[in-house]
Amino acid sequence: MFRARGSIGGEIVPTSHHANLQVNKRVIGVPGDSVEARSGQVYVNGNRADNIPTRSFQAVRLGHDQYFVMGDNRSVSHDSRAFGPIPRSSIYARVILNVWPLHRFGIPGYDKHAKPPGMLCH
Repeated sequence: MFRARGSIGGEIVPTSHHANLQVNKRVIGVPGDSVEARSGQVYVNGNRADNIPTRSFQAVRLGHDQYFVMGDNRSVSHDSRAFGPIPRSSIYARVILNVWPLHRFGIPGYDKHAKPPGMLCH
């Protein structure tokens, strides 16, 4: 999850302060990665990231402290393709339980005790 200013359906600006939104997206790329979509698939550093159909977009090279986020419903998701990479400081939480879609219900397979990127909620 990351903090942002703006409105759902309108402009969203990731921010580390003065946020009025909490946005939940999938982190696709981390600093140093190259993210692009071609032939209906997303690739990170030349490797397919997932099997979610995605319209093509040009490669984005992530700089220091930049993360590329995308929604799972890619045909309508407002994500880094629209507002660009997000700064690490805007990220404050990670998913600890998937509830939707139902076939993915459960605890994600990563170390939930590791510190997420960015500062935690105060």
